[in-house]
Amino acid sequence: MWLWPGEALYAGPSLRLDAHSGSVSCLAVGVDEALDVLVDGASSRVLSAFIPPRLPNRISSPGRRMAFYFVEPGSARERSCRARMRPAAKIHNGHERERELAELGRRLADPNAVRRWVERAAGSEPTTVDDRSREALELLRADPDLSAERLAAAVHLSTSHFLRLFKRDTGTTLRRYRLWSRMLAAAGHIAGGADLTAAATAAGFANPSHFSAAFHAMFGLSPSRLLATPVEICVPTR
Repeated sequence: MWLWPGEALYAGPSLRLDAHSGSVSCLAVGVDEALDVLVDGASSRVLSAFIPPRLPNRISSPGRRMAFYFVEPGSARERSCRARMRPAAKIHNGHERERELAELGRRLADPNAVRRWVERAAGSEPTTVDDRSREALELLRADPDLSAERLAAAVHLSTSHFLRLFKRDTGTTLRRYRLWSRMLAAAGHIAGGADLTAAATAAGFANPSHFSAAFHAMFGLSPSRLLATPVEICVPTR
């Protein structure tokens, strides 16, 4: 698993995920075989799926490897994925993707190559995120505990106007993005050698149980089960 500011990439063994609802957009790819995606009670078998924030879903694959790329809300990568993969349908399939997926499978050891693959596969869609939302995202990544009132004041908006703008530009709520930022912070502490209890406390969770429950709701498995995979968490320097 690789971590960047606001983003994360998991590439590894298929995971037995329960139903969950993410806080940010996720591009899911079945590297060896197609994915089974359950959304709104309907199941589809697809090569890849773009899952918007807050959409309840369940993803599984009979293949050996899966990749999940959690994309920064409102970023050019996120918006280009939305444009290319038609989020109204929430899924993407077709033989034209097979060569691209095979290429991704060869590149999983290089996280930056995976990000470049996403950019090429998704196409080009310019970002239209308001500078004030972008500034708020940066502030939250640095300090997930910032309140809506403090963030609104920092970008010179009323709280109600700021919350509407933030949701419009990111597709997620401030509360859900704050939770995502805390998850990334906890993962960073684990990468630095902290255990789950210490990482949860350092990231601002009330206790390890709160962290575990929030993690399961967001990703479909417990943090202890993910770490038992085992998984190596890396924070690239660039």
